[in-house]
Amino acid sequence: MRILIWLACFSVVFAAAHVHIAKLPPNHDNEWLLRIAQRMLDGGTYGKDFIEINPPFAAWINLPPAAFSRTHGTELYPTFIVYVAILIGISTGLAIKPISKLSHGRGHNILVLAYASSLALLPGFDFGQREHLAIILALPGLLWLSLAQPENKAGPSRLETFSIWLSAVGLLIKPFLILMPLAVLARRLWHQPLSRNWHLSALPFGIAPILYVTIVTYGYPEYWAEAVLHGQTYFGYDKPWPIVINALKEELLGGYLVFCLMYLYRDSTSAGNAQTMNLALAALMGLISALLQKKGWFYHALPAFIIMTFTMVLMTTSCLMSALGSRGGFDIALCGKPLSAATITVLYFGLLAKTMAWSYSIKPPPLIAILQKEANNKSLLMMSTSLIPGLLTMPGTRLAARAPVLGDLGGIVKLSEGSVTDREKAKFLQPWLIQSLNTDMENLKPDVIVVDESQHKQSLPEGFDILTYFLKDDGFRRLWEHYTLQTSITGYDIYKRSSNLNPPD
Repeated sequence: MRILIWLACFSVVFAAAHVHIAKLPPNHDNEWLLRIAQRMLDGGTYGKDFIEINPPFAAWINLPPAAFSRTHGTELYPTFIVYVAILIGISTGLAIKPISKLSHGRGHNILVLAYASSLALLPGFDFGQREHLAIILALPGLLWLSLAQPENKAGPSRLETFSIWLSAVGLLIKPFLILMPLAVLARRLWHQPLSRNWHLSALPFGIAPILYVTIVTYGYPEYWAEAVLHGQTYFGYDKPWPIVINALKEELLGGYLVFCLMYLYRDSTSAGNAQTMNLALAALMGLISALLQKKGWFYHALPAFIIMTFTMVLMTTSCLMSALGSRGGFDIALCGKPLSAATITVLYFGLLAKTMAWSYSIKPPPLIAILQKEANNKSLLMMSTSLIPGLLTMPGTRLAARAPVLGDLGGIVKLSEGSVTDREKAKFLQPWLIQSLNTDMENLKPDVIVVDESQHKQSLPEGFDILTYFLKDDGFRRLWEHYTLQTSITGYDIYKRSSNLNPPD
């Protein structure tokens, strides 16, 4: 039976990897972090070789596929997908023991398959995103934390200790997610204030961040200045709460349904016990971390969605196994209010199916096909605030910029329309952004520049004209004289360098 369940898990993960390699376009954020990893392998540093607000671990985690691709000549993005699939397999292996304890041996194989399926299938287009990688590494440790075991004088096992440390390290990919284990640890401390070994579970979540900050300070000291600079623009285009809540309404509704089901099961089976409550609390903290980022992007809530789905399967399986294991055959009364529970479960998985259908329906944008012709074997610069899926790993094209897009522009524009303090920030940041673009154009001399002319640009006001914004600067106008319009498609103008400028060193 164990072999069959491993074959089932392998089949699910393999199918997910195949879809991402053969069917879906590459995720744009993943592409950029892979490019940063490549530049790090070349000795690149923040500011000088790449511009990025994420701490280094978001790129470090991508160093293995970047190095493997370079040394073995494999395509970068497929190599990355296989790497993520391997991490899911490792995570599933580490989770078998805590899953067995959570389920008390009932429905264990179903839960292992649900665990692997949640990690492999739920991300959809966001497969390999920072939040996805973080929860892959962190979830086995979170399961151990959720067990709330009685006092164990011998202390945690080696597997538990390793999993908790891996969780503490993995969550550093996305530091917002540290709220999840801290909330579970706080609840455990509240209910077990005299627990002798509590600190052994808590210490990694204090030590790992301290070590991380120390390593970054000595290894990439320039990061802190970059983080302060770009943090002003990143948080500058935070969305209003109503928009954020509306964008994450499916995830929030999913969380509500999980707690509703837990309430129905509270007295009927072990599905409503403290262990399940710990998992639900971790999911709740994941939702809160997504809300606090105030962007309303699905992948910010992905860790919470994965934990919620596993918790739903855990509760439903526990209920059904309790009913099947009753002495009188199948005792439906052990499932609390079965009609209500079934309705909630169907609603949740219907919501899940809707979210996944959208995520798996993303197609390569038409711009990619045009650039495969216009920018083949050429260097490229994007004057847009939106990353284009498939652009940064497109064969034969080199990014002639330290950033994939003008990611700071939206925040600067919004700050310029804000309070007096915000406008002062914008006055400082605007010349820096323009000079940054001018430096890339002068030093890297892109062969092709794509200008976003769409009416609806990410993080910018309706109808904002990016090219007009930069043409107000004398230095940019001088550099722009070397470019002529080559072609246009819906939403984009494509310019080519027309003069015989010397190529970059």
